[in-house]
Amino acid sequence: MPPSSPTVEDLQQQAIQLQQDAILFFTAAEELEDEGEDERRAAREAGRGPSADADDLEDDAMSFQAIASVLLAMSVALQEDIAAARASRKRGPRGPYNVKKSTDSLPILLESSERYYRANFRMSKTTFDKLVILLSTDERCAFIFQSKGRKPQKPVYIQLAAFLFYHGRTNAHHLLVSFPLDLGHGSPTNYRRRVCLALRLIKESFVKWPSKAKRARQAEDFGASGFVGVLGAVDGTLIEFFEQPSVDGSYYYTARKSFYGLNVQVIVDLEGHVISYECGWPAAQPDRFVYKHSQIGEDPFSHFDEKQFLIGDRGYDSTPFMMRVWDDKDVLRGNPERERRIFFNQELCRLRIVIENFFGRLKGRWKSLSLLGGRNTEDQIKQIEALIILEEIMFEWGDRPMNGDDSDSEEDVSDEEDSVGDEEELARQAQDRRDGYQNAGGIRQAGFDLRDMIMDLSFP
Repeated sequence: MPPSSPTVEDLQQQAIQLQQDAILFFTAAEELEDEGEDERRAAREAGRGPSADADDLEDDAMSFQAIASVLLAMSVALQEDIAAARASRKRGPRGPYNVKKSTDSLPILLESSERYYRANFRMSKTTFDKLVILLSTDERCAFIFQSKGRKPQKPVYIQLAAFLFYHGRTNAHHLLVSFPLDLGHGSPTNYRRRVCLALRLIKESFVKWPSKAKRARQAEDFGASGFVGVLGAVDGTLIEFFEQPSVDGSYYYTARKSFYGLNVQVIVDLEGHVISYECGWPAAQPDRFVYKHSQIGEDPFSHFDEKQFLIGDRGYDSTPFMMRVWDDKDVLRGNPERERRIFFNQELCRLRIVIENFFGRLKGRWKSLSLLGGRNTEDQIKQIEALIILEEIMFEWGDRPMNGDDSDSEEDVSDEEDSVGDEEELARQAQDRRDGYQNAGGIRQAGFDLRDMIMDLSFP
């Protein structure tokens, strides 16, 4: 059996022993030098010639000093080995900071065919160019891409390319981005954070709750589906972390799925456009909890008009603003309403598919969301938020995953905003509706009544 390699503690003991031996030899050399000096003094006082004994003592002293110097050098070398071993055990072997990287891969990738372009940057060339122009010219993002020191920033297209290259890969590491794109070790992280901030700043231009006029128009347009008053679909999805977060890590652990992560809730209209989202809740929190504590769930009367609602699965509570499917116990055999309720569930799920399609596009395009790297939860939440906004921008521009059609989507009808003078009237109407539902026996029962009314009206 081969001997095991020495541990750091063993090396430390050897270095200490070498230092002690070197001190002993230095001390012995000094004593021999003193004896040789005494022998020469005695010879001079006695009138004798040069003493052979003094020369021998001097030679021995020099030999001892040489041995002590070698032992001390060995001790110093061991100390260097110990420091390297400790650094390797703590962080792994880092190697040289400046390594030879590719200097022509980024230009090649940016000039590649549409197929390879999408494989690397997850969008078409046309969308990439439009996004660069948007981030470069929007006044809200102007300060982000301006250097605050002497050294100028890289162009926006390089920073955006690093952001897309990073999020297009599962558990991507910043070194896997810096090496092929010829960037410094920390540059991809800086670029990713800047692009995240820029996308979040332009959120209101693409992701916003519809105004009162637009809600009325949508409720009427989608009434042909049989669910008169539906505004969209809501659901949650889990984003898994690669490792435990550095702060309050256990808070984000879900025992049901056995990983650390977040529960991200998104609301889309029936055309697939994002109109609201909620990030930051731990993966262990159920969908109904996340919705109830979201901006929409906490104040539904200000976001819905009379008989307007979202559609959700069994993970949500039935309210006048949330239409959900019938439970299994409500469609048992022998129930006279069984066939109607099954058909109702099928039609509701057919409409709900828009939210499942959105999550499929989001996670299918941005592979980093399947196993999100990093340990800073705040930074991870910002990344998820930026990718949701970016996915909505691309959907609005007509860019679909792995689809070569880059044509712009149809112009939407202008969204008329509510006038400022109507705010007090809208608040008063919302309060009246709150009081009405409480007097009618609870908001849950009102949700059941709304579902019965839709069934009788659209599925007789």
